[in-house]
Amino acid sequence: MQIARHRVPNFRSDRWADAAETASVSEMAAAYHGYSAYFGTYEVHERDGYLVHHVECALFPNLVGTHQRRRFQITENVLTLEPPAVEIASDQVARRLIWQRATRLLSDKPTPP
Repeated sequence: MQIARHRVPNFRSDRWADAAETASVSEMAAAYHGYSAYFGTYEVHERDGYLVHHVECALFPNLVGTHQRRRFQITENVLTLEPPAVEIASDQVARRLIWQRATRLLSDKPTPP
């Protein structure tokens, strides 16, 4: 799962290979705060309406080895995932990820002449 914030500021350097060495602390912080990613296996508990991500690697390393439970719902071509609410600045904040299935593959596009 990867989520990126729209319009994260560019780094000063256009060379990706140099960015880790030349980026400022504020550039690195903006990139980190604008992106979230993890991967691993998952199990679906369809009857109970939840799934569990077994995190094998993550941008936030504290997630590695954890089991992230998410409520889910599938309607037609839409998958909705609802992680547990989190506390931000003393408020409980609900989150919802909505994924819509693509209607056609890029390889299905006609090739230009």
